[in-house]
Amino acid sequence: MRDTKIVFIGIAIMAIAPILFQGGRHIWSALKGRDVKHLWLRLLIVLAATSAVVLLAVSLYRFTIGYQAPLVAEQFHREFSQRIAENLSEEDYLAQLKEKDLVTADFVFVGAEEIQSFNIASGEYSVSLSENIYENDDGTITLYAHYEQEDGEFYTALILTMENNRWRVVEHRILTEEELNEAGLQKRFYKIELED
Repeated sequence: MRDTKIVFIGIAIMAIAPILFQGGRHIWSALKGRDVKHLWLRLLIVLAATSAVVLLAVSLYRFTIGYQAPLVAEQFHREFSQRIAENLSEEDYLAQLKEKDLVTADFVFVGAEEIQSFNIASGEYSVSLSENIYENDDGTITLYAHYEQEDGEFYTALILTMENNRWRVVEHRILTEEELNEAGLQKRFYKIELED
């Protein structure tokens, strides 16, 4: 997510810099020539063009973070790790996910009983996402995550579906040893940042 923000900020700066440079030159020449009529017109044009570029960059950023499954998974795992770290109630957790528009209406989540049955300790975890995206027969996709702490580790599966040009989570579950072996997750994982 942070890398995505950096890329879009860079794109916006590269698009705005020439507008400001050219606009500044024209505004400076209007100031030198005491051409007040053209000064205000040129100033408005520069402001309008800059605003349009900023709005375009923000809308493209919002579209990208919803359309790219790994970015949606990263947002989701940020919320789940916060749930574990702060021991949030199921209601608060679901409210956060729905507020951020990350889940479908019939979302199946990891319940408090399941967290206890897997002996998952509360606290801070480092989280890594699988590099591979696994396509399912029903049109959904699965992304795996690896949670690691000094006291232990566990893997989760995140099933996403495309709704209105945006990936949303359908199901999140903790993998058992049998499911872990069946999935064959000896693949590479990359660490994600849980803080903005």
